[in-house]
Amino acid sequence: MNDKKILFIHIPKNAGNSIYRHLIELDFEIFKYDHLKLSEINNEIKLNLKIMSVIRNPYDRLVSFYSFYKSYNQKFIDLYNFLENKYKKNINQIDEKILLYYLKKMESLEWSDKFIEKNPKIVLKILNKLKTIKTKNYNLNITFKEWLDNNLNKLIPQYKYLEDNNNIDYLIKYENLDNDYNLFLKDYGIKSKLPKKNVSKHTHFLDYYNKDIFNMVKEYVKKDCEIYNYELF
Repeated sequence: MNDKKILFIHIPKNAGNSIYRHLIELDFEIFKYDHLKLSEINNEIKLNLKIMSVIRNPYDRLVSFYSFYKSYNQKFIDLYNFLENKYKKNINQIDEKILLYYLKKMESLEWSDKFIEKNPKIVLKILNKLKTIKTKNYNLNITFKEWLDNNLNKLIPQYKYLEDNNNIDYLIKYENLDNDYNLFLKDYGIKSKLPKKNVSKHTHFLDYYNKDIFNMVKEYVKKDCEIYNYELF
C-alpha cells in the first residue's frame, strides 16, 4: 500500500501523541482534528481515507488522565521557573525561539523540526500556557478521587469518538500497542519502532481504585468495557 494518508481519530490519553509524531517522521500525511469525534468530521474525508484510532482500558485511561494532569503541569511550572531564573526576565519577554529550544529538549516531548513544521501554532500555544502559570491554581497534591469529582463529568468515553466501530480500518489496543502498530506499519511495508512521547508515569491502574471509586466511575466506563471487551469491576 503506497497511499500514506491516514485519518487519525485522536482519543486523549491513548498514545495519540506518540503515534502522531512517529507517523509524521515516517512521512505519512495525517488528517488529525484535535480530539474531534468521527461523527464531527466531513463524510467525504471519512470515505476517502483509511481511519486509525487507539482504545484503552477505561479504568487505566482515567488514571493516565489524572497522572498526566499532575506531571504535565509540574513540567511547565518547572520550565517557567527555569526560564525566569536563567534569563532574569519576565516570561512575557521570552520569545518563541528561546522556548522552542527548551521544548525540543524537554523529557517525553522532544519535538522534532518536522513536528513543528506540521504544527506551527503549538509553540505559541505553549508560550501562552506559560504566561498564565502563575495565575492558575494547580493542586498537584490532589487525590485521584478528588480529581474524579472535579473532572469525570467533563471527560468523553472512548466509544463516543468512534461511532460505528466498523468504520475503523485500524483499531489499535493500547495494551497491545507495539504489536498492533507494527501490523499497521507492515501494511505500508515499513519496519520501525514506536517511540513513547508524552507518557504519564504511574503504577498499575488498580492501585488507584477502591470500592467507592469503582462505583463512582461505573457508568462512565460501562459502555467502553462492553464494546471493547474490558472487565467491568
